[in-house]
Formats: sequence, C-alpha cells, structure tokens
Amino acid sequence: MRLLVTCHRDPFTHFGGSEKAIRSIATYLGRMGHRVTIATKREPGVPYQAIYDGVESLAAFDPLKRGAFVTNRKLSSFLGSWGWDAVLLFGQNVWVTDEVWRDVRWWKYSSPARTIYMPVGFPDFRNWKKLLYFHIVQDHLIENVDTVVALTQDEAGQIRRLGRPKRLVQIPGGVGNAEFSDGQDASVRERYGIHDGPLVINVGGDYANKNLTTACLGVARLNEILPGRPATLVLIGCGTERYSSSCVRGLGTIPDRDRNALYQESDVLLQTSSFEGFGMTLLEGLASGIPFVSTRVGAADELSDQGGGSLIQDLNDDAVAYHLWQEMQEPRDREMLRSIAARYDWSRIVPKLEALMR
Repeated sequence: MRLLVTCHRDPFTHFGGSEKAIRSIATYLGRMGHRVTIATKREPGVPYQAIYDGVESLAAFDPLKRGAFVTNRKLSSFLGSWGWDAVLLFGQNVWVTDEVWRDVRWWKYSSPARTIYMPVGFPDFRNWKKLLYFHIVQDHLIENVDTVVALTQDEAGQIRRLGRPKRLVQIPGGVGNAEFSDGQDASVRERYGIHDGPLVINVGGDYANKNLTTACLGVARLNEILPGRPATLVLIGCGTERYSSSCVRGLGTIPDRDRNALYQESDVLLQTSSFEGFGMTLLEGLASGIPFVSTRVGAADELSDQGGGSLIQDLNDDAVAYHLWQEMQEPRDREMLRSIAARYDWSRIVPKLEALMR
C-alpha cells in the first residue's frame, strides 16, 4: 500500500516523544513492505524532501503561508487525489486540523484512501477556551475520518465528548524493546559526572508541562530521609542543562546510547508531567527494567495497574519523595517489568494500525 502520514514536525530531525512514535510507526510500516511518505510543515534547516530508513519525508505544508510552495488548501486537495491507499493523521495540532484537513470531507469523495486520525492526547479541558476550540475544530475531523484511534481509555472518553466518530478504537503507544534491553555501559556515570548512589531518571526536556522544578525539589526532599548515599536526579532532554545542584544533573540532549545506558543504571524513572499524550518514557523505563513514579497522565494508570510503578495523586515535593523512597525500599523484579513493556512492542502495535488502513 501507499501510505501518507501527516505530523507536526519532521520526526527525523526532531526527537520528542511524538516524533519518536511516528518515526517508529512509519519505519515499521516500511519494513512491512508499504511505501510510506511523512508530510510535515516546512521549517528552516529541514530539507524539503529526504529519505530515512526507506521512509520519504516531505516538508511540504506551510501553515504560515510564507513559503514558495502552495497554499495549504491547494496542497490538501492535491494530496487527496494523489493515489494514497490510506492516510494517518497524527497529532491534534492546529495546522493539521484547522488548515490542511478542513476539507477532509471534500477529498474523501474523490479518493478511495482510508483516513485514520490519532489525536495523541488532548490538553486540559477545564480551560473553556481550549474546550471551545476543540469543539469547533476537532469535531469535523473526528466525525469525518473512517477511524479515530485513542491511545488510552481517558482519551477515548475525551474523543466522545468532542464528536461522534464513525469508528473509535483504542491502540496504545509502543516501544522498541530491543533498543533498551541491553545498553549497559559501566563508564557512563563517570563520563557525565554522576556520583555513586541511587539514580532517578527523567527523560523529556524542559517544558512547562514537565514540572521539572517539582521533580528537583522532590529528590532533594528524598535525600533528607534516605539513608546512605544521596540520590541523584538525571534530567535528559532539550533545555535541561540549566538544572544543576548537588543532587541534580541536567544533561541536555545526549546520544541515544548514553541515554539507554543511564536507563540501565537508574533505580526509578520519575515523571512529574501535568499532561502527556501517552508517556513513552514510561515504556522505555520498563523495557530497561526499572519502575516508574508518575503523575496520573497518559498511560500511567494502565501501566501501574499491571505492576509497572506507583502514581502520585497530588503533585508536590513530599509526595514525589515518598513514592521514590517506597520504590527504592521495595525493588520490583526487573524481568517482570520488562515483560510489561514487551506487551507494547512495536511489532505488536503497528500491525493493529496497519489493519485499519486496509
């Protein structure tokens, strides 16, 4: 099949959780014998067209209409009649929903392509402005595509609040277990200046929803009650370099092999986010054999019910410290944790998506 995937940013030059997910999905579909094109918005420094691991990346959309390509409306009509067998709309960003696919109803009649929409999480609906926006913009997508895919049960409920999908299925995010199963490197602590003692890891970046200040205060509070050597919080991701103290090491963006080695060295994964579409780092930690302490966002509830970690009910430094201390006092079986992640391997997840495209 010839498959088109749309997403917000080029997944081969950006390295957030959503980008990694779409990169994995597209690459795996390519390995299954499909011809896959990823269409993203135009950005400085991103090539208009490139091939990565057999997947075509097309930086074609111009949401601000500043480029020399074509308007979003013309491009949308063009893509709709270009002979795709299926289209996967990934993410709920404004440029996709409001500009490019406003006329999804029109080109559906001129093309046999099946359309699948994965919103990948919604923001806090307690904000009435956001709720109004999503009721106005989202409902046309939810109600006009062939299938809407929810990552979690909570997201499925949010989708039903916004519209009446023709078909709604739940398919979780995934993880490449082989990537995280064996990344040990005895020198990684020394190379990054991390002293011996318990290690808490947070992967994601310095974004407002990550609440990294609370994570830092929670580990500092943990060290007040933890006997023996103090714990260190390692922060990995864009912008985390600015966090530095006796118990915090902000490493910024580092090579994947070093990140994987630090997963293996860690005792607990800490996620203090106020919002996550799914929370892929939880699966990465489980695939590495470490439990998590997380706020109740994304897939945290589902994974906690399977024994993957513990949940923070009310986010504050004392709650963070308590749950970290509890996980360190009662270590979980690493192979059991890896078996949870194995249920979400991309080899099990992507075929479910592919079946919707046929």
